[in-house]
Amino acid sequence: EEAENKVRCSARSISGFHLTEQLEKLSHYFLHMGGHAGAAGFALPLEKLKNFKEDLWQIAEQVLDEEMIRPVIEVDAKVGFDALHVGFVEALERLAPYGMSNPSPLFVLEDVKVASQRPLGASANHLKVMFEPAERQGFVKGQLQSVEALLWKCGASFKLDAGKRYHVACTIEKNTYGQGTPVRLTIKDLKVAGETSRPALVHETQVHETQVHETQVHETQTSDTHATTPLPVQPTSHTPSSLKTLERLTEAPVSSLSIASLVSKSPVFLDHRRRPHAGEFVSQLLMQANEKTLIYNEGKAPSIPFVQASQVVSRQDISPCETLVLWDLPPSQAVWEALIAQSQAKTIHLVGGKYQSVSLELPLSQFLSAIHQGLFLLLKKANAPMSCSQLVTRFATTEEVLLASLAVIQRQSNDFICLEGHSLTLHSQAQGVQGAYDTLPTLDPSVLLLERLRQHTAQFRTHLLETPVSLL
Repeated sequence: EEAENKVRCSARSISGFHLTEQLEKLSHYFLHMGGHAGAAGFALPLEKLKNFKEDLWQIAEQVLDEEMIRPVIEVDAKVGFDALHVGFVEALERLAPYGMSNPSPLFVLEDVKVASQRPLGASANHLKVMFEPAERQGFVKGQLQSVEALLWKCGASFKLDAGKRYHVACTIEKNTYGQGTPVRLTIKDLKVAGETSRPALVHETQVHETQVHETQVHETQTSDTHATTPLPVQPTSHTPSSLKTLERLTEAPVSSLSIASLVSKSPVFLDHRRRPHAGEFVSQLLMQANEKTLIYNEGKAPSIPFVQASQVVSRQDISPCETLVLWDLPPSQAVWEALIAQSQAKTIHLVGGKYQSVSLELPLSQFLSAIHQGLFLLLKKANAPMSCSQLVTRFATTEEVLLASLAVIQRQSNDFICLEGHSLTLHSQAQGVQGAYDTLPTLDPSVLLLERLRQHTAQFRTHLLETPVSLL
């Protein structure tokens, strides 16, 4: 490399803004530049960066309009109430496993109304809705009269208008928890039927947290400074999956929101994932850091010399800070995005040091034994119900994995834990955990589901460990 005053940049664009064509107008700034319509990389002298950004924003303002920068949710197919049965979900499961390159299919359920709704969770931050068809025409025998739907992290004050009809963007899965309808929806977004443009109905703060990460082009400080060029981009919350036989929707967005207030400063990402002695490095970093430095870790306490308990946070107690150290890696994209948004950190050290000594995925029998024993010890000690959100941080996993594990535990052992809403209560004493999961029915649906969900978590953490920072 040449001098420390050189800046390397990467950028991504949207449909309608041909990136390299627009950058050619600013070629006098570059030491070198290359790319295509959607992405580019270039270098320029550090002292020219400020003027370059200002000129680029002027070009963007001339070329882009509000519709072009309006993010959309892409869905795979429309479905009616007649599709909401276990046979349809079992057919979808043949497309699994779902993951980074094969997302869970996303559907639109049109013209439904709210039969009932109630908040969920200790902080009432989630919503459980029972939807029913707005019109009963074409109703067939065996079709559900109503369907349960869950909306996560929408805020305690959020409610749907029972007097309106909705189109709902959602995933569809079996309800494996023994309560409610046999098929359950997870709401990704929704809109009032008949409206063509609107702010997001889903809790806007949460939607912004989901989208902010997509609008960032990451920045890494080295001797050859790597800077960001935050272009207006069009994030897509769902990439169409491999469904071939279902009818596609048109390109018109199912839901959209203005992102005029979304543009914010990117955090600076510093990559330490390949450091051989990560604990020693983080310890030295903390000795030099200010009081606004936090360490993200879940599960077992991190093995970092001189670390103070007050510096270690989970997804539940993350708070705004100047610097965030990712000793642990989040189990899902949603947790990853929430950490970045809620921390508001200016600098994020991507370390992943926990996984230098901890396996990304334990053998299933060992994992279930640890979950089983851990649940009973925690619930017995608390002597009171514990929320799923409290427990997932103890096991450093997702709520889906926790609940799927619970389903297997209750089928495999004589002990059980009662799930009421999203709280778990101990109803018997743990006994015979050792060896209880050495032999599992490999074709059991609950076991297959758990393995799939655990695989997704391991794949996402592997993605965070191996993907270049600029592409995260």
